[in-house]
Amino acid sequence: MSNNEKNETARMMGIDAVAGIMILNMISYHCYSLPFHIFLSFFMPWFFFKSGMFYKRQSFKDCVQKSAKKLLYPFFTFTILGYLVYVLIFLSEGNHELSDYFIIPLKELVLDGSIYGNKPLWFLFSFFIVQVIFSVVENNMKYPIFIIIPAIIIVYALFLYDNPLPRYFGNVNSGLVFYTLGYVLRKKQFSPYVSVTAIITYILFVIFGITFVDMFPNILRQGIYLHWFVFAIAGCITINSIFERIPYRFELLSCVGRNSMVLYVTHYLVIRLYYVVTEPFDINSKLRLVGLFIIVPIVEYLLVQLFKSPKMQFLLRPVK
Repeated sequence: MSNNEKNETARMMGIDAVAGIMILNMISYHCYSLPFHIFLSFFMPWFFFKSGMFYKRQSFKDCVQKSAKKLLYPFFTFTILGYLVYVLIFLSEGNHELSDYFIIPLKELVLDGSIYGNKPLWFLFSFFIVQVIFSVVENNMKYPIFIIIPAIIIVYALFLYDNPLPRYFGNVNSGLVFYTLGYVLRKKQFSPYVSVTAIITYILFVIFGITFVDMFPNILRQGIYLHWFVFAIAGCITINSIFERIPYRFELLSCVGRNSMVLYVTHYLVIRLYYVVTEPFDINSKLRLVGLFIIVPIVEYLLVQLFKSPKMQFLLRPVK
């Protein structure tokens, strides 16, 4: 193995570890918002950024076919499972008309790109659109980075006017910004100059105030909206650069990162089911939350093991 191959392998392991950190941060954030989450509030931009790093040119047809199998297929299968959870939630509440079981989820799917039973799946739908758009741009523009400016203008305008369009119009454009920057900076981000600049920028945001935009609804949670793009990119490059340079390889985090798809599509189902099951019991809210943080890791570990079985793979990818 050449030195370049060794470096690339090490870097991939580093990125896997970062993926592990980001997916664990996402899951804990969906359980309950804790103070440390703000420091990794760029976790959704990071997933777009990371994917852009590994983009390989392909025809429009190949891009649509491959992305549909990888993204849309699990989107549909786990949306169905999310709908079943939705039904259980409605049944437990016991105050819904029959039409609610169909109209409300369908409305959410059309306007949000996902349903409440498995809300995080919006990423798979929007990510598919981002990949298709970027494939068209990269195959037809000499400098695909120029797509960033109109994308920022669109998503910022949607923010200013409270986004009268379906929510994915916002997160697709912001996702396109981070995906494109991941592609453009895939190698440059590890240069000393870029890495140090990003780390200093990230530290300055931590000191003077982090900007956090909830990417799914395109809502500003704190800070100044346009600063978000700078903070998020600085955060992405900072954490990638740090784990690229750490000689120790975090095997546990890397393992979590390699199983991030299973964790992503299942964790919200587990969270929602936990609340459905515990709702009838008179449990102290704090104790209930502690129980959630105990149950979710255990169940997710079992699900990761379960999805290693070929019999379960049909939920993640089409059976050949």
